[in-house]
Amino acid sequence: SMGRKGAKTKGKSRLAVDFKRVKSKVGKKVAPSRANTDTSFSAKGISLREQNLGLDKSRDKADAGLTRRGQSLAELLAQSAHYSAKVRAAALQGVAELLPP
Repeated sequence: SMGRKGAKTKGKSRLAVDFKRVKSKVGKKVAPSRANTDTSFSAKGISLREQNLGLDKSRDKADAGLTRRGQSLAELLAQSAHYSAKVRAAALQGVAELLPP
């Protein structure tokens, strides 16, 4: 029975240790784990003074050839071949709006 006790401790010491527990030191800050992902990000805003500059210039010319929705005849003709029936109907209404009464 005497030999059994020593054999038990020898066997445990031979096993390979995969993960050794890191001992914490007094007064030392705990470092974040290596599996921790940094999710911080910064974003900057862009300020635009004006948009649709081409549309504004054409409106200054007494709405030359534009509908109430700001569509030209070329845009309306392109929409008249659209797959959606509602878009086609709206395009034809726009063409009718451009034609003189």
